[in-house]
Amino acid sequence: MRFYYLLLPIKLDWFPVYKSQIPLHRGQRVEVTFSSKTYLAVVLGEAPAEEIASTVKVLELENIPDNIADISEKELKLWTFVSEYYLCSLGEVYEAAYPKYKRTLAKRKKKTLQPSTVISEEKRAESGKPILYFSSDRVPYYLSKLNACIKQGFSALVLLSERELASIMEEKLSSELDAPVLLYDSSLSPAARKKITESLGKAEEPLVLLGTRSAIFLPFRNLGLVIVDEEQDPYFKQTEPAPRYNGRDMAAVLSSIHGAQLILGSFAPSLESLYNCSIGKYEFLEGESALNCKLEVVDINAEKKKKGMEGEYSKRLLSEISRTKGQLMIIRSYSSEESVHEFFRERFPDLDPQILTAQAARKATGHCTLMAILNGDSLFDSEDFRSDEKAFQLLRNLSLRCDKLFIQCSSSAHPVFSSLKKLDYEYRLLEERKVFKLPPYTRIVDIKDRKSGELVLREVFERDSKASEQKSKLPLRYGAMYIIDVDPQ
Repeated sequence: MRFYYLLLPIKLDWFPVYKSQIPLHRGQRVEVTFSSKTYLAVVLGEAPAEEIASTVKVLELENIPDNIADISEKELKLWTFVSEYYLCSLGEVYEAAYPKYKRTLAKRKKKTLQPSTVISEEKRAESGKPILYFSSDRVPYYLSKLNACIKQGFSALVLLSERELASIMEEKLSSELDAPVLLYDSSLSPAARKKITESLGKAEEPLVLLGTRSAIFLPFRNLGLVIVDEEQDPYFKQTEPAPRYNGRDMAAVLSSIHGAQLILGSFAPSLESLYNCSIGKYEFLEGESALNCKLEVVDINAEKKKKGMEGEYSKRLLSEISRTKGQLMIIRSYSSEESVHEFFRERFPDLDPQILTAQAARKATGHCTLMAILNGDSLFDSEDFRSDEKAFQLLRNLSLRCDKLFIQCSSSAHPVFSSLKKLDYEYRLLEERKVFKLPPYTRIVDIKDRKSGELVLREVFERDSKASEQKSKLPLRYGAMYIIDVDPQ
């Protein structure tokens, strides 16, 4: 009789012990009952019989399912990092990595315990330094790197912040690559996602997987390249439930575990990635940046003084709209969508503009002739230290999708509105962050009330060897009544 520590896909701060008459191995999945529920558990390792038998309640192993792939050592390494860095249980990470559709077992007659076969580890790629690729058109560069990876016999992961972007990228890449392209996101049925998971585990030939942040938990084999497009996007951050991880940052850990090349692509890079370039951790590579958008910024206060406003529309904007012969997008702020529609029905009955919020515009696809932001001041939040960075990133990406960007605001002299073509402003923001000891020069952890979700306290840690130890004490200090959010966006 042997005893084993098992990992269950639930929130536990300890590992239950089960006994088995046959040898088990680390990563093997077995069927067990815990608190009257059946789970597919993962074997973590053997427990010392002389210590376990007398001190721990030992449970009975029920079954070893057939044709259930092991959890690889690389997967367990990633899970452990997520658990320790984001201060959550390993069971919560297992649940996120293998949601119910991947864990549920079909009802069947109980079988006799049989040992399973150990899956050998795949070959390891040899990567260089992570690359931050700054360009307005990154697809040609991605294609060259992906085909080189495929030619060497390795698979690749392309991570996108949202499923709409993943679908668009699939159209751009699929016909140009010499390997199958799989799309993995929340819109797929459980059966389709399970099929992709099984395909990855068995794949002998290279493939390319496009997916949203949860794709980092898939069981990759022979992974040689990880691309994170729009790496600055806050939607890479998981907020609820735990683990509250950042998909971009965990993609970096995933690539390191596999020895894969990491490429972060953006035309509006995060300050974290620029900081990593400045200290030599990442390599900065600049591609073509064809930004042909014309920018016009109108000061609302100045226009009011010379009676140049009609409600919330400047006469200069109205004149621009009247001359526009093409697609028009209006980004509203405090006005309702219906009130903007009503204005255009009365003033420009022949026009049918897209009317969106700033965040909806960020997700929109296609190109327009004129994009007008009715109140640029609404892009800033005085209580969010990342506000200028987020506004700048939004405007730079919006400028790629229109011939002219027209902004009305009360702060026309703000450097965000005049620095869209170069990285000068980002480096200025980095200097400010350094002075005020804000990320990326420090690490922050938000403590939130579990019921209301409101911020209770913000902990700030220096980026040094003591940070991990100090951070690890937070769960004991605050307990179960609070949510601990590491690196909030």
